Amino acid sequence: MFPRLPLLLLLLPLLACSGNGGQVQDGAADLPPPDTPLVRLDQQPLPFEAGLPDQGLPDAPPVTTLTAPFFLDFEQDDGRLVGTRDWEWGQIDFQPSTGPNAPCDNASYTPPTAGHSGTGMWGTKLNDCYSPLDNAKSPCSNENLIDDSVLAFKVKIPATLPNPRLTYWEWSDYFLDFDWTEVRVDNDVVQQVCSGSLTTPPTWEKRSIDLKSYTGATVEITFHFMASSVINYSGWYIDDLAVNSD
Repeated sequence: MFPRLPLLLLLLPLLACSGNGGQVQDGAADLPPPDTPLVRLDQQPLPFEAGLPDQGLPDAPPVTTLTAPFFLDFEQDDGRLVGTRDWEWGQIDFQPSTGPNAPCDNASYTPPTAGHSGTGMWGTKLNDCYSPLDNAKSPCSNENLIDDSVLAFKVKIPATLPNPRLTYWEWSDYFLDFDWTEVRVDNDVVQQVCSGSLTTPPTWEKRSIDLKSYTGATVEITFHFMASSVINYSGWYIDDLAVNSD
């Protein structure tokens, strides 16, 4: 009977006859280290998330991809959207703070009393005026996306969905031109409110953006809010969001 041999000794002849001299196969050196975490393809971080730690902000959670058509009223949950900085999901409970350094530094703020439908919504603060972030250096020119307040989601638009369109209801109460907003699809600006005047007094208004050029693709949609360090009103609020056929 043969004596027991270590497993490595038994494998040595096989390695010597493997046809490549025991060398590493081409491409194996490109594999990630063993401790590299795996990331699901539908949960890749958004481009702006990579810069958050450098700004002293917590990491934003990964974004789950939604599939059109869909409708979100934000009553039971946040719709799996992700918000940074001032963006919050929930019910409006506006109780403006007071004092020389308080966000509401004027008496002209007019927040909604409820959502467009029901009570749930997303907003740049739900209980106070938006923060004086001083991230609106040049109106209509968003040079640094990392310091924006960003509300984001991804959507898969099937090729079978005819005439896809993004629709949502917004309440806009901010100090143009110093504070302004824009909507981006895959980082392309598709809507921008950065000059002129807003509806006075504010009310819920429906917005619609054509997505036909993105049919068959998965895209990233982001709502960007820029705020100066002076005269902050109540903010920007989003409700009843959908991607559907027009």
